[in-house]
Amino acid sequence: ELIKNRTIEFDNVMSNKLRIGVKGTYTGIEILKPYLRLCCEHEFDGKVTAAIQDGADKFSGISSSNAKGPTLIAELGASAKVWKLDVDLSEQGYMGKRNGFAGALKIIYIFLQKKQIYLEEAKEKFKEAKCLYDNKEYLRATDVLSCITLLCPKYEPSKHFYKEIAKMMSKTANNRDEVDFGKITYARAYVAYYNADYKKALNEWEKYINFIGETEEINEYRKKTDMTLKFEGLEKKEAELNTQSEKMLKTGIQRYNSGQWMECVKIMEKLKQFTIKNNFSKTLEYYGKAKKYISKSVAELSKTMSKNKITEQEKAEYDGQEKIEYDEIAADKKYTDGLVLYTQSKYYEAERSWEFALRLNPNHKKAKVALKKLKENMSN
Repeated sequence: ELIKNRTIEFDNVMSNKLRIGVKGTYTGIEILKPYLRLCCEHEFDGKVTAAIQDGADKFSGISSSNAKGPTLIAELGASAKVWKLDVDLSEQGYMGKRNGFAGALKIIYIFLQKKQIYLEEAKEKFKEAKCLYDNKEYLRATDVLSCITLLCPKYEPSKHFYKEIAKMMSKTANNRDEVDFGKITYARAYVAYYNADYKKALNEWEKYINFIGETEEINEYRKKTDMTLKFEGLEKKEAELNTQSEKMLKTGIQRYNSGQWMECVKIMEKLKQFTIKNNFSKTLEYYGKAKKYISKSVAELSKTMSKNKITEQEKAEYDGQEKIEYDEIAADKKYTDGLVLYTQSKYYEAERSWEFALRLNPNHKKAKVALKKLKENMSN
């Protein structure tokens, strides 16, 4: 009731504050970016003065208020980009000299279109290219100009400048009357580099360094070129190794499909050794396929050998043997090893492997048959 229908006039507000804090933003969501801000604010001096209407034309002063002291502030909010709008919604809490809550909603309309933004960026980069040109760093200038063309294809000044540099370098590189050795070697290296003749570019830069000295720009592009050549060399070698491996694999599969299992084992063993010796990106892939076909071929060979019938005498000898303990798993492994050696034409090694299998398991029928067949072939 005291201030009803009365005018209050506020004077200037003077305040000196220091605010220190941290802000964390979660960037895992592409459109929405939630954030949390914590800070401490200390007001060193702050006064608010005002006057209230006392009569028709008279005003009386109101004693000033003071907010001096510390206040803790916590703010939780989120920002988002919607169409051409930057939207920021936040809620703040105050504790200390000032207590309470506050909320804020900010909406900023972006007037510039993407093309206009890119154009502004292109202009800044063009200034950078001109500075590099003035410093005679034509390689760097050319790369910046190329970047401008990708960013803003319709920006004509960069295209014109790019062509001028390329024309100047080409003219200098082919000028037989040029007496400045540094100038001509730099130009030749420039032309070679942008024609992807990296070895020639490196050669020209070596000449430049030997006669003129090193520069930061040339060292940078030498490193880039070295890396490019190494990468190209690795790619070429990788392609060659892949081609050779694929050829061996296909040949081995053809042998397997046509029932030439011994030949398949030989080729796949060769492929395994090849992939181990030349370690490349597909080593494990080809090694695994080779191993798979070796196992399949050995299984087929094993079936073939088991079809040979044992004589009645051998069967009687087997049935009359004393039952003894033996290692079936180890015997089977030695039998399989013998098959692999046999396909590799290592007959004596195969013989020893099968004999060892029989020592581990004297009743191993397949090893007996295989050993008998081998001895017959060797005697013939």
